[in-house]
Amino acid sequence: MIRLILVRHAETDWARQKRYQGKTDIPLNARGLRQAACLRRRFRSEKFGIIYSSPLKRAQKTVSVMLGSKNRNTLTDDRLMEISFGAWEGRNAEELLRSRNQSYLDWVRNGIFKPSGGEPLKKFRTRLQAFLKDVRRRHKDQNVLIMTHGGAVRTILMLVMKLGEHAMWSFRVEPASVSVLELDRDVCRMSLWNDTSHMRGFK
Repeated sequence: MIRLILVRHAETDWARQKRYQGKTDIPLNARGLRQAACLRRRFRSEKFGIIYSSPLKRAQKTVSVMLGSKNRNTLTDDRLMEISFGAWEGRNAEELLRSRNQSYLDWVRNGIFKPSGGEPLKKFRTRLQAFLKDVRRRHKDQNVLIMTHGGAVRTILMLVMKLGEHAMWSFRVEPASVSVLELDRDVCRMSLWNDTSHMRGFK
């Protein structure tokens, strides 16, 4: 059985303002650094067979704070980057609606996800599917830590649990949250989802 520990990076200013981040390389804010320290306390006794991270700064810094000296064993994989939101990046839903951005209105009204200059959903799913295929081939019976982004966590769940493609928008994934999937041959069990108990009492 492979155990996937999926962690969304900690908070950034854009995440706090609910702005689309995508592939824009936004750093953690001060609150995000404290969230990463909470993750470090949570996982201080956990052993990982392998650690993968998105190359974006917000993921790299989260895993660096979380793992300390253990971070030297982290492998960076471009396939774990967030989906590109193209022209939507840096803007939030309210701004896009107010400006009557046509591609955004098409998504809200008709479910057509085609942000100008963005990454097609099919391409996003394909690269994450390829990543998962490599993990399942290389890391049998291991704990695999994956430091990535909200859209990637949702899509990984959608893929391994064989859900419909629109399911990725149905799940909440908070900054610095932890989700755990157990893969046993063709069976997937979700043993934890969007858990932030390590930040109880955190402000």
